[in-house]
Amino acid sequence: MLTSSISRRRFLQASAAAAAGIAAGADLALPRQGDAANAKLTWLVRTGLQENTWEQKIVIPTMKKRGIDVSLIAVQGGNFDIKLYNMVAAGTPPDIWSQWGPSDFVDYSWRGLTADIGPYLQKDLKDFADFYPGALNYGKWNGRQTGIPLMLGGTYTFYNIDHFDKAGVPYPPYSWEDKSWTWDEMVRRAKRLTQNINDPSKARYGVFMDLGCPEEFVWLWGGDVWDKSVYTGIGKPERSHWNTPEAIDAIQAWADLTFVDKVAPNQAQAVALSAQTDPFLTQRVSMHMTGIWGFWTYKDAPFRWAVAALPRVKTNKGGIYADPWLLSSKSKYPDAAWEMIKYLTTTAGAREYMRATNTPVPHTGLLNEWFRIFKTMRPEDVKLCFDGSLKHGYLSIQNDLVAYDRIRSLIGNELNPVLNGQAKAKDVMAGLDNKLTRLLRRIRPS
Repeated sequence: MLTSSISRRRFLQASAAAAAGIAAGADLALPRQGDAANAKLTWLVRTGLQENTWEQKIVIPTMKKRGIDVSLIAVQGGNFDIKLYNMVAAGTPPDIWSQWGPSDFVDYSWRGLTADIGPYLQKDLKDFADFYPGALNYGKWNGRQTGIPLMLGGTYTFYNIDHFDKAGVPYPPYSWEDKSWTWDEMVRRAKRLTQNINDPSKARYGVFMDLGCPEEFVWLWGGDVWDKSVYTGIGKPERSHWNTPEAIDAIQAWADLTFVDKVAPNQAQAVALSAQTDPFLTQRVSMHMTGIWGFWTYKDAPFRWAVAALPRVKTNKGGIYADPWLLSSKSKYPDAAWEMIKYLTTTAGAREYMRATNTPVPHTGLLNEWFRIFKTMRPEDVKLCFDGSLKHGYLSIQNDLVAYDRIRSLIGNELNPVLNGQAKAKDVMAGLDNKLTRLLRRIRPS
C-alpha cells in the first residue's frame, strides 16, 4: 500500500531553509587537502542497534588504529536529511554518509554534496576485484563515481512456509526463469492462503505488496513511466508516462488485489498491521513482496520462512538496492575519508558489516558465506534466487531520480484514490502526468 507510515524510508520533506544553504552545481572534484594521518572525520549514520554497535565497536576503533579519529552522529531516518542539510548550511558537513533519509545519492550528487571518487577508485581498483559483476555501477551518477555500494540485493517474494504447508499450497519458485510463476498464479495461491477476510481483527492475507516504488509495478507489466535517458543522465525527468496501458493495468491490478481478488489488506488495514512491526512478522501475511531489507528484518522470525522470485506478468523485473557510502565534496580530509570508505566496502570491513547485520554485501566470496546462514533454505537455492533478482532487476527508482521524495509524494497522493477503491486507475493517470510535468519544471538543485 502507498502510505508513508508503511513505506521503507518514511519519507518526510526536508527543510527548505536548510537546503537553501547548499550551493547548486558545486564542484564535485575533491579538495584534496589534509592528510589521512591524524584526521578527524564526521560520520553521519542512521539509528539502529546492530549497525550502531558495529560502527562504535568495530569501525571506529579500527580507524583509530590507523590514525583517523571518527565522530559518529546517529539520526533517525525521517530526520536524516534535515540533519545533513543543517550541517552543510552551517559549514560543517559530514565527511561520510549514505542515503538513509528521504533523498538518494543521485539527489545528493545533483546538489553538489558528493565528491567524485573515481580517481581514488582507479588507484585502488584491485581492492575491489571481488565485487559482484556490475555492482560498482550502482554508485555512479552522470558518468561519475560518487559512491561505493555497501550492500546489494533485489526485490523478492518472502513467504511463510508454515502457512503454505498448512494450506497445502505449493511454494513459489526460487528461480526467476520459472515461467509458471505468474501474477495470476500468485493470486490463485493467495486466495487459498487468505482467511477471515471479513474480520479485520483476525484476517490473514495471502499477499502484501510493498515494492520499493510504485513505478516498479509498471516494470512487471513491461512498461516504464520514465524515459530511458533519465537513467543515464543527471536523473531529472521532464515528463512521465503514467497514462499508458502498462501503467494503468499495473496499478489497477495492485488495487484489485484488495477490492476484486480480496487477498490483500486495504490501506487502513495495512497501516494497522504495520503499526508495531513489519506486517510479515505479525504472521497475518503469507507472502510479502518487498526488498532486500526482508533478509535482516526476518532473520529471527518465530516461524519458518523462505524467499522466492517475483511473479511474472510480461516481465518479473524488480528493484535492486545498493546503498552507497558517500564522500563529501567539502571534506577537509578527503584522503582519510577515502581510506575509511575503502575499509567499509572492501572485504574486511564488509565481512564485519555482513556478520553484524545479516546484510548481503557486494562481494562474491562473502556472498557465498551469506548464502549459508538461512536454516530453511539450501545455500544453492538462496544463491539462485539472489542471482536471479539481480539478473532480472534494475536499480530502484528511488536511486535514479533527483528530488524523488517530492515526486513520490505527488504520485502517492494521486494514486491513493485508486488504492482506496474510490477510483479506477484509468481515470487518474492523465491528471497525474500533468501534475508531474508541472512539478518537474519547478525542481531545482537547491
